[in-house]
This record gives sequence, C-alpha cells and structure tokens, in this order.
Amino acid sequence: MEPFVIGDIWYGEGGTAYENVSARIDAITTRNVQVSFDRTMEHRWLIVRRYSDDT
Repeated sequence: MEPFVIGDIWYGEGGTAYENVSARIDAITTRNVQVSFDRTMEHRWLIVRRYSDDT
C-alpha cells in the first residue's frame, strides 16, 4: 500500500455511515492522520478507500 500523502482525497466505504462522504488529508504525524470532511460527521472511526482514477 502506498503511504498517505497530504492533499489526498479518500471516500467513505459504500454501505457504511461514511458512504458518499469525502475526506482530505490535511496533516500527517508519526501517530495520526488529520483529515477534513466535506460535511459534519458524528462518527469517531472512518472506513475509507483511496480514490483512484482507475475505479
């Protein structure tokens, strides 16, 4: 798997509370990845898949 990159956009997994929600990676530390969502989210954990032009 490729490493996380600041500016990448991830999309919520279909069939979950995050379906049709996108998250942009804003910051990366050794312990955390900080993201901003395209809408307000009330859930703590995020299940995502990486955006690909091939999908």
